[in-house]
Amino acid sequence: MKFCPECGSKLEGNVKFCPECGYKIAKNDSNRNELVENNEKVHSEDYIKDVLKSSYITNLSITPDIPEKILVNASVSIAEKIDPHVIIAVMDTSTLSNGKSGVVFTGSEIFIKNIFDSSKKVPLKNIKNVHYDSDTTITNKGKVVDYEKISINYNNGDTITLSSEQLGNSFPFRLFETLLKNFNDKVDKVSSKNQVVQLSNMNEDIILLYFRIVVAYLKDDDGIIDSKEYKELVSLMTKVKVSKEVSSKLRDYRFEHIEEKSIIQLIDELKKRLIEEDLSEIAVEQSLGMDILTMHSDELDEINKNEVLIRMLNRLNITDKQIKFTVRKIKAEKEILENRMTDNQIKDIAKELAAIAGGAGVSLGALAITGAVSGVGASVSSGLMALGFSLSTGGLFLGLAAVTTAGYGMYKGVKYFSGTDESEKYGIRIQTLNDRITQLRIANSYIIEDINWLSNKSITFAEKLKESNQLSNELYQELEFIINQNQSLADAGTLIENEETFSEYEILISSLPATLNIGKYNELLNKNVNKVYADEVIKKAYIVAGDLDNQSEISDASLREDIELDELKTVQSILEEIGYFDVRSASVAQGKSLAKKGFSSLKKSLLNGDKNE
Repeated sequence: MKFCPECGSKLEGNVKFCPECGYKIAKNDSNRNELVENNEKVHSEDYIKDVLKSSYITNLSITPDIPEKILVNASVSIAEKIDPHVIIAVMDTSTLSNGKSGVVFTGSEIFIKNIFDSSKKVPLKNIKNVHYDSDTTITNKGKVVDYEKISINYNNGDTITLSSEQLGNSFPFRLFETLLKNFNDKVDKVSSKNQVVQLSNMNEDIILLYFRIVVAYLKDDDGIIDSKEYKELVSLMTKVKVSKEVSSKLRDYRFEHIEEKSIIQLIDELKKRLIEEDLSEIAVEQSLGMDILTMHSDELDEINKNEVLIRMLNRLNITDKQIKFTVRKIKAEKEILENRMTDNQIKDIAKELAAIAGGAGVSLGALAITGAVSGVGASVSSGLMALGFSLSTGGLFLGLAAVTTAGYGMYKGVKYFSGTDESEKYGIRIQTLNDRITQLRIANSYIIEDINWLSNKSITFAEKLKESNQLSNELYQELEFIINQNQSLADAGTLIENEETFSEYEILISSLPATLNIGKYNELLNKNVNKVYADEVIKKAYIVAGDLDNQSEISDASLREDIELDELKTVQSILEEIGYFDVRSASVAQGKSLAKKGFSSLKKSLLNGDKNE
């Protein structure tokens, strides 16, 4: 495969110009990275996947398109309980198509299991040679039987035999012969990569390279990082939980112009480090692409017009389908927050995204790399990997297995009662917003550290100016840099503050009852000395006709749309104080209110009956 030395796009045939950036392709270009034919050996996983993709097998699933049920069952039944995250392909031969028999492929070994037999393991390291034999025999009844056998010989003298007597005539012996016979000639490293590892758990060198690439991209168009870009960068650093050491190293790349390597060189270096750590470079590339796309959430419908962005996505080998998936994901995340979606609505979106992700070839590992998993009820290491998506505005990681379970909306004991029989509607959204507020506060700490760094530069500048006694061109440029960076930090801080306020407001809106049960409210406030004050607050927040006192007959009052944040806080405080959200006290109060309402209705009915008579 050939690549453009300018933008990194794949080149087909002997083209003279890059179709993406227009760069003239020269045979000998001393000032650029030369085109290189990719005839080198590859990692075992890449080789196995390429061979399997070109096979004729119909019952074969290759990551990321392995159904969750098959993945989990295959890891337990076929592959001797290995981590499902290292499985790259499954050939399912079970009668029920449940993954309990068949073949499991990893980067370092293959597991084979018939329905009633135990698993057979075929190591891929230290293979000496492979022999294939076939024969045809005729049984006593005159039936023609084909016989096939593969002998795998190892450097230590061991031999593993796979035969049609053991595995049946439907087993793809020829495919296995091709796969194993050419293995040593095509593979340079044999290992099983973990397909799902969060960036925060990777080596600091990898984390630093990841963000150096992001920073280099943000500077690719104009050489600077503006306030919006800085805010997005800091938000991503917060999601990943970048250490102070890495943040300090990144500061030079963020504010200074010291990056000596091109973006392509940085990507290549990142891939090299990932290979050394047996981590999936495809997953990390896709994660980078999704994170960078997320930074353009305000221009999703005009992405193709952004040449710098498209060039970057090409460098990361992001396909059109993967771009469309990411755009849909980002829009869905906005919908969840801005449209105040219920848990059930979010579950529907999760299912939709799961289907799109599979069809787009999105690595499940990519969905977890910078996603905030902890504290949301879904564990990446659980093997339940149907879907994960990180909220650009909230850092939420949703595992489909988690969001489709009953009662997830009661997460962390969040309760919502407009009546005692209505369960929590907005649990996922509330938790997302809470997590987002936490992240934004951490983001502010990064900004404070950067401000302190700039303050030290200001002190150094003042000393230089004092010594020189005149504002030279060099000193003027340094002063301009300090002023611009301070302004950028201040603007980014404002953006973060506004987002925190929005999140806090939406939490309160989602937590408070959209309609207040007046009868229950009055019962809870019965004989309360603060009732007058509470009534005044409630009437400012809810649309109430007339006096609240003793109005068990009126309809539930709706929450006003123009209510301020401080007013919401006060309303929540009052409702919490009187026990409106407490299941037991609320049930009792609502019971009394219904009884009174029933008695009142009966009284009216009797009175009307008397009048009719």
